[in-house]
Order: sequence, then C-alpha cells, then structure tokens
Amino acid sequence: MNRAADPVLPRMPGSAILAVVFLGLQAIVAVGGGVALLPLIPAGLALLLIAGGLLNTAIAIGIGMRRPWARITGIVLCAAAITLGAVDLLLAAAEGVPSTGGAGFGLSILLLFFLSHRNTRAWCNDLDPAETALGPAEPELLTYQDRVELRESIDDIGLRAHAVGRVVDLPPEPRTVVVEFDDHPDREPIRVTLHVDEIRLVAEAE
Repeated sequence: MNRAADPVLPRMPGSAILAVVFLGLQAIVAVGGGVALLPLIPAGLALLLIAGGLLNTAIAIGIGMRRPWARITGIVLCAAAITLGAVDLLLAAAEGVPSTGGAGFGLSILLLFFLSHRNTRAWCNDLDPAETALGPAEPELLTYQDRVELRESIDDIGLRAHAVGRVVDLPPEPRTVVVEFDDHPDREPIRVTLHVDEIRLVAEAE
C-alpha cells in the first residue's frame, strides 16, 4: 500500500506511543492498587487512586485522538507528581530512611519528557508557528505527517523529482525534516533528512 499517499492512516510518532504506554502503565497500577487496597485503607483514598487511573486512561485516549488538552493535562499531572516525588525523596533523605516513591518519580520524569517532545506536540496539533520546521515567516509550515513533494532528484538513493512522501520526524536542526518516501512498490520505504528548501508542501486534495 502506498502509505505516503494515504491521508487516512497517519502513524503516531514514537514519543507519543511511549507516552500512551507509560500512561497506560500508570492507569493499571493506580486502578489495580485502588481496588486491591479498598478494604485496607480509607475508601476516599482508594477511590482517589482509581480516579487517577481513569484520568490517565482518558489522557492516553486523548493523545491517541490527537487532542491538545490531553497532552497539556498529562504535563500538569506529571509536574505535580514530580514535585511530590522530589519532596518525598528529600524527606526520606533527611530522615535517613529509603524512599518508597523512587520508581514513580522516575516514571513521571520519563512521561514528562515524552509528552513534551516536539513530535508529540506536533501529533497533538499543539505546535506554535515559531516552532515548526520553517518558522513563522514562511508561507508553508511543515509538521508531523504533512505530505511533501521532492523538488529535485536524489540519484544516489534512487529518489526522483516530484516523489511524494510524509514528514515522520522533526529533528532539532533548524529547517530540516525527516521524510519517508513509499511511492515505489518494488522497494522498502526510504527515510531521508531533507532541508525544507528541497521539498514543497502538498495539499491532501492533490
């Protein structure tokens, strides 16, 4: 199948996938822990754990559906969890006892990294114009999964002018994107890092 020309099946970037995975893990732990501890701890605390797990589930679903609110909510919760974890670590160190929240603290830091990643922001349609590949002054703003056309042939890797691909990564280098070309039935998809001047944005209707 020609994925590069198919506008219906955008692929989630790795950073967003990992964010969804970590959110799912947190949801399982929170809901499972709340249910298991319901007979042992105050009911309000157990229900709070279950509610937190359900909220993580909703955030994960929202990210899968490319909703900006889900990413922002996840970041806020991560920041709160990291703050509480840091306080717990400091108190444990002051009292000379091992901390019980080290794993959760590390997981929250990783999750915050994946939620803040540029590709996750682009996936959730939450990039400011100044942070796109071309910058605010350019007429065409490239972001994740945009269809682009190669202006000139790249003979050494067998790409011809006017080949159409999709943006699959936004490197930190300014004015560069990683494009995957999958318009040839007899070979594997080709990924190549290109300067934005080497390509043009293609409307989905073209």
